[in-house]
Amino acid sequence: MIGPAPLPDPGRESVAEGTPPSAPLSAGDMVDAAGELAFWTPLPLAECAPISDAFWAADGEALRNQRWHRRHTVTATLCGGGAVLIGVWILGFETHLGRLGPIRVIELGLAGLVLLSIVSGLVFQRKNRWLLHRHRAERLRLLKFEFLITPSVWLDDPLHGAKWVTARVGEIEAAHDRRALVEAVSTAQLAAEVTPPHLPSSVLLKLVEYYLGKRLNPQKEYLANRAQRNDFWDSTLARNFNTTLFFASVLAVAVQDVINLSWPSTGVLSVIVATLGAASLPVIASMNRTLRSAFEFSRNRSRFHAAHDALSKLEQRLTHHLLWGRVGELPPSDEAVILRELERCESQLRTEHVEWLRLMVDAEWFG
Repeated sequence: MIGPAPLPDPGRESVAEGTPPSAPLSAGDMVDAAGELAFWTPLPLAECAPISDAFWAADGEALRNQRWHRRHTVTATLCGGGAVLIGVWILGFETHLGRLGPIRVIELGLAGLVLLSIVSGLVFQRKNRWLLHRHRAERLRLLKFEFLITPSVWLDDPLHGAKWVTARVGEIEAAHDRRALVEAVSTAQLAAEVTPPHLPSSVLLKLVEYYLGKRLNPQKEYLANRAQRNDFWDSTLARNFNTTLFFASVLAVAVQDVINLSWPSTGVLSVIVATLGAASLPVIASMNRTLRSAFEFSRNRSRFHAAHDALSKLEQRLTHHLLWGRVGELPPSDEAVILRELERCESQLRTEHVEWLRLMVDAEWFG
């Protein structure tokens, strides 16, 4: 998933590799401060204001529903697994330790929390709302940069560009239910072949510098951070955790049989091994699998690495063109190549978002 834009931070240093030192500090890819509007004068940044306003509204809703979705998922998984574990322990130890009344109260409390979490998740549809608003936000982010790298829309008539932006924002905001998600993940989008207009070299170089600093570099940084975070949740230990617990439970069954055959009188020890080993370990493995299936750590990790690698290669090409453009006047053929490279970057980012959305729409969850 393409990450949410950072909040405006005037003190943040620019991350643009090809940005001149005099460029103003970036306030985020969806925010253009007054200093940035003045510096990037050739570009129609003022016309992007409706996109930014709609983006922040959708982004806020996406983050709010994502937090609730995470709470529901973690609560249902941990409390549900805890209730099952307590039920197993009561079944195994009640004969030897008595009625275990207080523990039953805890078991019922955990089961109640699970029920509350499931009902709340189903009623408020937190997952669907999270994905819908995130999809809206990312479409708006894509729209801003699609507008900027399509000079035919704004080059000759700024008013036409403003109308184009307003119409496209309205189309995106019209998506209001799960059908928009299903359509997004099941419909292929083919880029139309458009002959790029002639751009003055100075304007084109400004566009490339802006794109590198405000779009490409921040997205690369986001993907690298997400891949690193998922490396922790998808480490060798995490990937083999369930398999280890499964074989440990099988081993517990074997140990129980050995105890029953060798020391028939030690019934308590046999119950402990069966309860804490053979019966409890699969429950813990199921809890772990539920969490990993809900957030798809492994598949998202692979996607983040692949997208980061693709953007790095595209960044090298754009930086190469930018450096050559600063040396002398760009021929028309090179201008067309640069605009196509920008389109490839946006196509890669659009594909990355759709792949993330397709993965998360199908991710296992109850709401």
